[in-house]
Amino acid sequence: MGGGFTEPNTILFAKAIDSILENPVWRDKLGESVKKRVAFNFAWDNVALKLTKLYSQLNQAPSHSTISAYYRKIRHSEPKVIQPLAK
Repeated sequence: MGGGFTEPNTILFAKAIDSILENPVWRDKLGESVKKRVAFNFAWDNVALKLTKLYSQLNQAPSHSTISAYYRKIRHSEPKVIQPLAK
């Protein structure tokens, strides 16, 4: 398995892209949402902060459950993607 799309998923993916292209207001809002998400998740300051917190937690109680709990917590703190507007 190459990790690519299966046939039904490629069709759904194409339809989703068409929806974005056909709705400029939603496209612009989605673009802004993606910019915020990237800045939040990949800006060096935020990455460094997350790593510092993780290293501190691992230093205090090194266990698999600590790592899993930390990632569940930060995964749920991410900005949400904007849903499409009704036509």
